[in-house]
Formats: sequence, C-alpha cells, structure tokens
Amino acid sequence: MRQLSLCLLLAGPALAQAPLEFSVIQAASQWSWSGTTDLGPLIGNPSTDFELTDTFHLLVDSGAQPLDSGEFVSGGAATVVPDLSGQIPNPFPGLPPLAVLDITNLTLEFTTPSFAIDAAGNFNTTVVVVCLSGVLTVTPIVGATTQTDLTGTTGDPTPYAGNIKQNATSVKLAASNSSSFIFVDPGSGITGTINLVGDLVGQHDCRAPKNYCVSENNSTGSPAVITSTGSTRIQDNALTLVGNQLPNNKFAYFIMSENTTFIPNVGGSQGNLCVGSPQIRFSAFVLNSGSIGSVKLTPDMNNLPQGQVFHPGDEWNFQLWYRDNNPGATSNFTDGLTVWFCP
Repeated sequence: MRQLSLCLLLAGPALAQAPLEFSVIQAASQWSWSGTTDLGPLIGNPSTDFELTDTFHLLVDSGAQPLDSGEFVSGGAATVVPDLSGQIPNPFPGLPPLAVLDITNLTLEFTTPSFAIDAAGNFNTTVVVVCLSGVLTVTPIVGATTQTDLTGTTGDPTPYAGNIKQNATSVKLAASNSSSFIFVDPGSGITGTINLVGDLVGQHDCRAPKNYCVSENNSTGSPAVITSTGSTRIQDNALTLVGNQLPNNKFAYFIMSENTTFIPNVGGSQGNLCVGSPQIRFSAFVLNSGSIGSVKLTPDMNNLPQGQVFHPGDEWNFQLWYRDNNPGATSNFTDGLTVWFCP
C-alpha cells in the first residue's frame, strides 16, 4: 500500500463536541405566568397562558447506557407566543387599572450544569433561564409610558426535572420548570416579580448522511462514489461505509475529518481531496475492490483510529482513497460523505 502515501496531515486535537438542536414542540410546551408588584397583584390581560416555540440546545454524551449525561447550553432561543400582557387592578371599582404591563418579543435561553441521566432517561438538575430579548412596556394610570430592555435579565437557579426518550431516528425531551424575574420600572418606580411555570418539550431529529464535493472519472470511465448503510446512532455501532464504481482489484482505505476542503490533484493524484485537515486514516483496514469494484467497512466506534471518539451531535466527513492505473500508476478519491452522529 506504499503507493498510497500522499502527505495527509495527522490528526490534531479534536474539535469541541457539538450540541444537539431541539425543535420546541409548541403544542406541548404550555406555560403560564403570575406576578406581584408593590402596588398589588398582576392579573392577565386577558390571559396568563402562553406557549414556547423555536429551539433549545442540549449537549449529551453516552457511556454505559445510551445517554448518561446532558447539559443545556447556549445557542438556542425559545420564543414566547403570544406576547404577555397584564395589569395591576385599581382597588377602587370601576376605575382604570393602576398600570398595564406588556412584554413583547420575549425569547428565552435555558442553561444548566452537566447532569446525570439514568437508565430510564430521567434527570434532575438546576436551570437558569435568561431573557435573550424582550421589551417591558409600562403604561401607568398617571405619568408617561416607559420601555425597558429585558435582554440579559436572568432568573435565579431553580430545580429542573425531566425525561429523555430515544428511538432510531429522534431524541425527545420533556422537562418542567418554574423561574422568577424581578423588574423595576424606571418611570413609575413600580417594582415587581414575574413567575413563569410550564413544560419545555422538544425533539431532535437525526439527519441522514449527505454527499458533497465531486469526484473525477477513474479508469472505469466513471467517478467513484461513497455511500453508507446501517445506523448513525453511536450506540448501535452499525454504520457501514461503502465505496462503489471503483476499478477492479485495487487497494483502498477510508479517511475522515471534522472539516471539509477541496484540493484537486492532491499529491499528484487524479482526484479531489474533500476532507479537510487534520485527517484520520483507516489505514489499518486496507480494502480490495475485487471483481465487483466495491469495498465496505463497518468501523468499530469503540476502537477508532488514533483514539478518536464519536460523540452524539458530532459531524464527520468521510472519503475513500484508492489506487488506480489510468494509464500509469496513480490514485483517486470518491466524493465526500457527511455523517451526523445521533445518540
């Protein structure tokens, strides 16, 4: 296999583990608010009910069981719908409210420390809810209307309990939360607390592998292609990489990287390098295309080259590098294949 000796860079430090992005299931993410002020209670105008939509991010890892730890991290933004509106009732019947409070364009971010997940998918932790955006408008019975930017407003850490369920194509999370925010209106001097209580429910759908880049024709007159079969779930350990449309009876091995590139005729080959540096090589698994012009490899995810480890949410790029005679001794590459690994 010495002729396949292009100067690919050896693997360096791995990139940071990627979180899973969950889409909030709005119909299941039912919330309500309540509040008090130094002038009296806050009541809904007309309702205290709302829902969440959009996204949140969760970092997960696997160990002795499919998922054994998790952590809510920055990056998502859960949007409150509809906008919140309340009022401070006037103690004298028939008179207008002492003030009307409206919170518009409110988005929330959930962060936690790392927490353990038991074999049934249950977890307990503490959560901090941060306002990523929002404007508090106070219209008092006397005086001018004021607006306060809520961006960066943070609730105190509160208990957070939930459950994570998995299947072959998705991960679903449901958790219950209550958080409190203190506000001060600079115009009227009104101070108060708003409490949010509800369920955060979301789902992460596993992405199917996708081809990218282009490959050049080899001595068969066609470009070689890379595909995959099996499962992208790390716990299944059953992803098979496949190289097809290869010249017969030629040696080959797969390479991978967390980065992409495009370098034509790298090292004098007739193909295009599509996986960036640093590359990791499955050179201990040299394959032969035989009489059918095809190779397969099912890598052991518990024993990857150079000590590499796949984590849920990771994105890796694969390519096959192979010998050819076209017409003299040379080498070539398939196109690239991006794989998103699911828990």
